[in-house]
Amino acid sequence: MSANLSRKPLYICGVALCVTTAFCRTGCGALLEGKLLYVDLYHQETMQSSGVFVNSGDFVVGPGVELEGFGARSSPPVLPPLVDIDVSDRQILITLVIDQPPAFLDDLTFRDTRSNIPGLFTNKVTTDRATTWTGFTDDYVQDSGESIRVILGGLQGLQGQFILLDVVPEPASIALLACAVPAELLLRRRRQERSNCYGCAQSLRSTF
Repeated sequence: MSANLSRKPLYICGVALCVTTAFCRTGCGALLEGKLLYVDLYHQETMQSSGVFVNSGDFVVGPGVELEGFGARSSPPVLPPLVDIDVSDRQILITLVIDQPPAFLDDLTFRDTRSNIPGLFTNKVTTDRATTWTGFTDDYVQDSGESIRVILGGLQGLQGQFILLDVVPEPASIALLACAVPAELLLRRRRQERSNCYGCAQSLRSTF
């Protein structure tokens, strides 16, 4: 086997690492800042009642609170403002502006409908330790390839309490996956070469 061929898996791995590093320095540096996001609020008062789409909003992530008093509804069911939403480059802050009203299900869904944030919803979304909203844990967050859903129903939150979510990009894991296959191929080839060399040596010895 030629030296160039044996080095090919390492070359592929190196390229993957370089691409990932470049992504981290650019895309990860401005994950949410300056990007357009949409958010929907869904409300269901009891298990037996039907759910109600309350309202939606869109905003460009930047300084200050993006949505104040989000969740107010003037038509039945009439609902007061529920939360303030403040999004920074790597965090989503949701603050109660009233005591959480009784509800079987309230949920906020954040969407990137224009796909202008590459890899947003493949990133890891976790609950920051600074969160003060009583009872809120990672179990109330559902992130998928299309949205981040934050479930609020059944929680006894009080005015002023908040949920702080961390959106953590993980490009390193992509690089590791990209390197795993080439590295495995290289290891197998080297083992095969050693096996072949050992077989050749044994064959030569038997001829003398």
